Amino acid sequence: MAWWTAVLVTGAVFTGPDSSTYLRLADNLLREGAFSLMPFEPYIPDMIRTPGYPGFLIPFRALGVSFAFIALVQSAIGALVPLLIYDTAKQLHAPSPRLAAWIVAADLCLILFTPMILSDGLFVLLLTLSLWLFIKGRNDGIYWWAASLVMGSAILVRPIGLYLPLLFFLWMVAETRTWKRPALILLIGLVPVFGWKLRNDMIFGSAALSTMDMNNLLLFNAAAVEAEATARPFNEVQANFINEARSAMEHEPVPSAGKYRNWAKSRAFEVLRDHPGVFMKQSAAKMAMYFFKPPRSWFDRALGLEYAYAPLTGAESEEGRIRRFFAENHKLTVALSGFQFLLSLCTFAFALTGLVRLWKQQPASVLLLLTLLVYFMLASTITMPDARFRMPVVPVLAILASFGLTQKKGLTA
Repeated sequence: MAWWTAVLVTGAVFTGPDSSTYLRLADNLLREGAFSLMPFEPYIPDMIRTPGYPGFLIPFRALGVSFAFIALVQSAIGALVPLLIYDTAKQLHAPSPRLAAWIVAADLCLILFTPMILSDGLFVLLLTLSLWLFIKGRNDGIYWWAASLVMGSAILVRPIGLYLPLLFFLWMVAETRTWKRPALILLIGLVPVFGWKLRNDMIFGSAALSTMDMNNLLLFNAAAVEAEATARPFNEVQANFINEARSAMEHEPVPSAGKYRNWAKSRAFEVLRDHPGVFMKQSAAKMAMYFFKPPRSWFDRALGLEYAYAPLTGAESEEGRIRRFFAENHKLTVALSGFQFLLSLCTFAFALTGLVRLWKQQPASVLLLLTLLVYFMLASTITMPDARFRMPVVPVLAILASFGLTQKKGLTA
């Protein structure tokens, strides 16, 4: 159902601005055995992405299937998320576990972005699966070992999850009153992550997971701060940073991804130190938007595709394009945004009520769910607050909401 909804609403466009990098990496891994973005020899190694999602795409590229087929498979595995959330809420003894499942199943953001050839949908599935395994492991510790391996895989799909093991470590310590076994469990699961970091350190002289974090910090955060502080257009500032990067890397020997990351980090922090007030104001706005932007899921996705495939011309400003797009898609945008707004409003209302109820019963579980929400909210400040970046918190909010509605006959059946 989600796949067909996405087809009808989006016109069967399943690629976005970032899809080409994942596809190129998968193709080069398949044909040349090289993790490289180069379209031809020499296939210079890269670390712009982590290997999880390109590795997931390799079987599809080997079979030569269409993007629509990949989208269908991703929607099918995405359908497991409501089932996992239902059982997670049930294990926590939520009065309305079906409510949690329906919230996730009906969320427009998940419906629209899960089929896309992007890492978000797979990451949400792995995150949800690891959460389900960790909760199940309270009664049988063998599940914690599996949860750790799944979480390690999730980190290699989207490096935003790098510090999640720390949250689950603290939760396991609270559950078991010991730290040795939880530490060993998580370290075993993180072996592939350490292996990838070692690879990057050996090739690029940088043990980071990827260059994308500092790239986003420079081209989105620092550019936005510089644009507001100097009253210049954002696109102009961003273009200047790109030109600076090209000049800085022009004479560096390849592969230079590690040196680029260090340069981008230094340049970004220079801007943020020069304008701390603007940075804090924008970060606060992004954290707020992280939860309030879901009603724009359809708008963000469609507008993002238009940016990718129809670049701005000199005759049209960015604000003009947004106004034109809204005018051309007014009815659909209002209808879908209204639906998502009502769903989000109900979810938040039930989640706040459920938070209080769950705290009285299972404070350790509340702390785990709350820290997950805060973690992703803070992590979102490193880039633009696009609607799809809040996908990981939908299952968490749904679990909390399942405690906010007391079960009544016929209501959740």
